[in-house]
Amino acid sequence: SYSLVLMDPPYAVEAISSLVDRIAASSLVQAGSTIVVEHSRRVELADGYGSFKRAVLRRHGDTCLSIYR
Repeated sequence: SYSLVLMDPPYAVEAISSLVDRIAASSLVQAGSTIVVEHSRRVELADGYGSFKRAVLRRHGDTCLSIYR
């Protein structure tokens, strides 16, 4: 499993949320892992996926970084 997952999917992909959900539920990550998702401000991500909760949300113009731990 990975301790750090960096995601930078194309901004036009509307299924980013389901992709994050699938990764959070997979054996690719475990307790103590971090998932970082770069996404458009127009894409709403949940505050949590499985056992991962959003720890940080940073906005820079149209770009957002959501960090789940």
